[in-house]
Amino acid sequence: MTHPQQKLLEVMVSEAFACFKRGDHEDGKALLYSFFDKFDPTILQETAKDKKFIYELIKAKNSDNEVNSMSALFMLDYLKKYGVEL
Repeated sequence: MTHPQQKLLEVMVSEAFACFKRGDHEDGKALLYSFFDKFDPTILQETAKDKKFIYELIKAKNSDNEVNSMSALFMLDYLKKYGVEL
């Protein structure tokens, strides 16, 4: 089953990555956070328990690719900010 606003969510993520590419980290972060706000909190809790996923985010955060690095950094930050224990 797809999310009723799937197209909107796809555009939000795409624009967040475009923001990171052009160095607009503030808007990229806001878009990424808005995207994550659409998730059921239990999904976020389960995601945070996935050690391999968290490890991959940490690796991506340290990447030389600024888009990958910023998106991973803000994903980890979002999980922490909203009480998900890492």
